[in-house]
Amino acid sequence: MLEVGFNGLEVDKVSAMISGLRRDEHNIDAIMHRLRRTMFTQEKELDPISVMFWYKLIHRLGSISDQAENIADRLLLFLSK
Repeated sequence: MLEVGFNGLEVDKVSAMISGLRRDEHNIDAIMHRLRRTMFTQEKELDPISVMFWYKLIHRLGSISDQAENIADRLLLFLSK
């Protein structure tokens, strides 16, 4: 840790932020599941283009959330070396 300039307090802060990010990512997954379920029940009331747009948007937001978690995991590996 000393080589990269992080001390114990900074590592603890980053670890806490990563834990929070993981919790948030899990919450986002649950929200996405509810959104998809809601979209499925209302598909027939919306035009097909809007439905496709919303599913794609939900998927992309989930991908962003997943990528943030992956980056946090890599940062944690970096800090542990």
